[in-house]
Amino acid sequence: MPVKPKKKGQPKEKVSDVLNVNVIFPNEDRYDGECTRSDDAGLERNGFGVHTTLNGMTYSGQWNNDKMNGTGKLVHPSGAVYEGEFKDNTFHGMGTYTWPNNSKYIGSFNENNNRFHLPNLCTSRCNSPGKVYKCSFTGCYSADWKGKASS
Repeated sequence: MPVKPKKKGQPKEKVSDVLNVNVIFPNEDRYDGECTRSDDAGLERNGFGVHTTLNGMTYSGQWNNDKMNGTGKLVHPSGAVYEGEFKDNTFHGMGTYTWPNNSKYIGSFNENNNRFHLPNLCTSRCNSPGKVYKCSFTGCYSADWKGKASS
């Protein structure tokens, strides 16, 4: 079947081929994963990928428009871990934040904040290794590994 020629003035079709890349940035951060070409012919992280910083922070998960968007896991050099939903490089949606002592906050985040102010919760309550804090709109409680709840 013959291909119809484009009329003058018609916009070019956007090509969004997914490329698998291994990139080392000028600051020595690394990215291994999927990219697409941006409108200005550069590359944007889109799809699944792993970004590792020189100091050892690692994000593995979904990217969209060159930002952490979707589900993923962010591991800090301290041993703290966030696993859950991201939006525009922030913790956003449901997720679990685990401190190095294995205390956890499980709940909702809104652009890096949670309803119970994560840093305050950590300072005032996360001194007991292994505690799990589950939060909802009705309140916050801790539970030990056997599922017993206490406030």
